[in-house]
Amino acid sequence: TGFSPFLWASLIGITAGNALRALSPNGRHTLSPGVAFAKTRLLRFGIILYGTKLTVQKIALTGSAGILADLFTVSSTLLLGWVLGEYVLKLKPQLTALISSGAAICGCSAVAATQTVVQGEAHEVAAAIGTVVLCGTIAMFLYPLFFKFVPALATNAKLMGIFTGSTMHEVAGVVAVGNACSADVAATAIVTKLVRVCLLAPFLLLLS
Repeated sequence: TGFSPFLWASLIGITAGNALRALSPNGRHTLSPGVAFAKTRLLRFGIILYGTKLTVQKIALTGSAGILADLFTVSSTLLLGWVLGEYVLKLKPQLTALISSGAAICGCSAVAATQTVVQGEAHEVAAAIGTVVLCGTIAMFLYPLFFKFVPALATNAKLMGIFTGSTMHEVAGVVAVGNACSADVAATAIVTKLVRVCLLAPFLLLLS
């Protein structure tokens, strides 16, 4: 079909989850503990295992292009998010910071970390996480199509990897998209993304 098993698994999971909720209202509550365990502890453990692969040598192989792409993405996204939230959408500063950090750095993890600094309300955290998850889910299906149909990306695995790692929100999404494209794309994308995650600490220091 041209689509990776990672994408098929995501599509089947989304379909099954919505079907279960429609057919059996109580089924969702029955499975909630297992789903919560998988999407928190198991997912984070998997990300930690990927993090153990991050070495200076791998960062060097990605080159300055990956680091510069990360710096540009994070700084420009934070700036754009602040302008849109503050002056266009007239959002509260806390919500603006939560959404911007999630989009710029590492998705829901960044939202949760930022919440401890800005002390956002529960509904603001939920809105930020919902925004990040929605955009990340759409990107998971679009990025492999970019790799397949955009010549500049299809012929350059390193470029596609840097593009994926420096722009997608979640580490898990980067892993899925990278492997959906190729092993070379995944390797570069994961390193680029993990370097971007390292920018969370200095961001929180500046924010506080």
